[in-house]
Amino acid sequence: MVNRILFTRHGETEDNIIRRLSTSPPGPKLTNLGKKQAINLGNKINDINIDIIYSSPLVRAMQTAKLIMGNRKIKIHPHDGLKELSVGVLEGRNDDEAFAALDKIWHSWTVERDLDVLTAEGGETATQILERSVKAFNNIIKNDQFNTVLIVAHSGILQLLIPEIAENIPYNFGVQNWLRNCQLVDLIRKEDKFICVSWGDIKL
Repeated sequence: MVNRILFTRHGETEDNIIRRLSTSPPGPKLTNLGKKQAINLGNKINDINIDIIYSSPLVRAMQTAKLIMGNRKIKIHPHDGLKELSVGVLEGRNDDEAFAALDKIWHSWTVERDLDVLTAEGGETATQILERSVKAFNNIIKNDQFNTVLIVAHSGILQLLIPEIAENIPYNFGVQNWLRNCQLVDLIRKEDKFICVSWGDIKL
C-alpha cells in the first residue's frame, strides 16, 4: 500500500527564465541550473526508500526524474495524467497581458471557486485538470507493491492537485505558496486520508 507520496516540480528551464508559457509537449529542456537543482534534490532525498517515480511525460519533468534517480535502480513511469495544464492559445507567450489573463483564471478557480473557467481558448478548465490528475493519483495509490512514491510534475497542475487530495490544506494553499523548481511536498497516509506534512520549506 502506498503510504507516502513525494511531489516535486521539475528543474529550471529557459522558458522559466523568460517567463514563457510552455505547457504543450514535448516542452523545453532543463538549463544547467535546472539539472543541478534536480541532482541536489536527489541527494537530499537519497536516504528515502523510493519504490517508483511517476512523471509527467514532458521533457523537463522526465529529465528531472532521471537526475533525481541518479544511480539508484528506480523505475520511472511517464503518466499523461500528470502533464502540465494546457493554456491553449496563450501557449508560447511571455507578455504581461498573457500573465494577467492567467492571474484572473487562478482567481476564478481558487477564490471564486468557479472551476469550469477555461485557461484560454483551446485550453483546460480546472475541472478537467483535476479529473485527469486525481484519476492518475488514485491509480497510483492503488498499487499494493509500493510504499513510497515520487511524482515529478509541474507548478500549475500541482497547485490544484495537492490541495485537492491533502486533507489538511485549503484549496488555495498552492496559489499562495507557489512551488519553485525542485521544491518538495511530502504527503503521508493516515488511515484512509493523505496529510501534507511539508510544502517546500513550510512544515505543517
